[in-house]
Amino acid sequence: MASCHSYGGVTRDNINQLRADIAKEGVSFPEGDTGIIDFKGVQISVDYQEATSTLKLCIEKRPFYVTEAHVWEILDASVGPHAS
Repeated sequence: MASCHSYGGVTRDNINQLRADIAKEGVSFPEGDTGIIDFKGVQISVDYQEATSTLKLCIEKRPFYVTEAHVWEILDASVGPHAS
């Protein structure tokens, strides 16, 4: 079962800035409001709900040697500045 985190207070401008920020790291954010980020064997599902300003991320797949805690540490640090 996927491990998920939801981030509130995320506006469309926040999403666009997040896309730009992670692109600098070589990570492709899905074009629409839902999709999968696939980077180095880690798959993260993305679901942005503009009506509620909520971004939900779920770890769908990861290599056994990458801990879930480490993935969340990176995701929280990346998304945190873009959420309230």
